Amino acid sequence: KVEFMVLLVLPEVAQRPPSREHGVNEFQERRLRNYGADLIQRAGILLRLTQLAIVASQTIFQRFYFRKSFAEFDVRPIAAACAFLGTKLCEEHRKLPAVAGIFLQLTTGEDGERAEGPSSPLFNPFKSRVERYERLVLKELGFVLGQFLEHPHTYVLHYVEALDLPKSVIASAWGYCNDSLRTGVSCTSQPTAAAAAAISLACRANDVVLPKCPPWWEVLDTSIDELRVVEEAIWDLYDQPKPEYLSVSKDQGDADVEEPRPQNGESAAGLVRTTSASSRPALSRTKSR
Repeated sequence: KVEFMVLLVLPEVAQRPPSREHGVNEFQERRLRNYGADLIQRAGILLRLTQLAIVASQTIFQRFYFRKSFAEFDVRPIAAACAFLGTKLCEEHRKLPAVAGIFLQLTTGEDGERAEGPSSPLFNPFKSRVERYERLVLKELGFVLGQFLEHPHTYVLHYVEALDLPKSVIASAWGYCNDSLRTGVSCTSQPTAAAAAAISLACRANDVVLPKCPPWWEVLDTSIDELRVVEEAIWDLYDQPKPEYLSVSKDQGDADVEEPRPQNGESAAGLVRTTSASSRPALSRTKSR
């Protein structure tokens, strides 16, 4: 039985997130969550981050937009700020100019403007926004980010072994875990449920029959209702258009962000409480499905 439980977004917040109060409808929000997570994935590959750091960054990103609205804060510098914070959390430090430069390069042309690296007039303003928004994310989510950064990938290998499934299931399940982080499900369902849903979808894709006596999801300490919620969120992702930027934000980059201050027992130097390398799961550098 799994003892660890992550802090989840309250049901009433999940049903009506802050963006809804600013005219961003549910379909637009789903597309922006997908776009931001995809942007972090592509930037993470270019920055040569492990999948662990990418997953952490995507989880922080999804969580932030249950605290703030897509209309208030543009998705692109927020995604970059979450990635910058994720590299610190996972001890895969990258310099701010490198992170900002990659994200600016990937988003070039979305507003009809072009950025030609650090020499571009767009670079310094964007870098400053990323730096300010990192502080904003910390202020909104708190410093002990490890309370909600447990990932479904951690459980997939254990579940495949527990259910005595063929190795062919692993790669597909890993991809479904990656895709779950393009939705808000990482904030509303436990990682064990997301891992179980990934196993279920992977077995269907590979024509593998799961045991029914006892029900396999009970063996994994997951309810059938939790399983279906995550499966539907992932399937909904495949019905969406290709991830692309939607202009819903009024953010001009001039938000005043108060300097966050860590509480007792939190890291004052790195601003986040990190996990030792020996206790973290070894995730490969893997693209999303």
